[in-house]
Amino acid sequence: MIRHATPVDIPRILEMAERFINNSAYSNVLTFRIEALERLADVVVGQLGAVLIATVPAGGSVAMFVVVALEDPLTGDRYAEEVAWWVEPEHRGGLIGPRLLAAAETWARENKCPVLRMRAPVGSDVGAFYLRRGYTEVETIYVKVL
Repeated sequence: MIRHATPVDIPRILEMAERFINNSAYSNVLTFRIEALERLADVVVGQLGAVLIATVPAGGSVAMFVVVALEDPLTGDRYAEEVAWWVEPEHRGGLIGPRLLAAAETWARENKCPVLRMRAPVGSDVGAFYLRRGYTEVETIYVKVL
């Protein structure tokens, strides 16, 4: 089942967010800070965006998708952007990930965001997953730690 997170979900969201940061290429450029994630969770649950939670009957919350609505500073166009998308490893490869993405797309449309921007980790096949679902490759992000 996919549902919107509530404040009760914040501890589990923080747990999954820590796994997301520490198990991605971002672990080399971002530092996990619980205070920052707590602020993000407070803002996202209903104000700036949404945290979508996937639950399974025997396992509780097993995945999350954090999405925010933003305005492009150059054009003023409204768009949605993925902040974090985490599926516990034992639940990958099934329908949970695609269902979360579909729920994020629905959230974006309902919030008048005609574009959803997604990221793909370096060296993964996530880009191919997006392409199969109608996304277009637009740019590659480069990061330098200063």
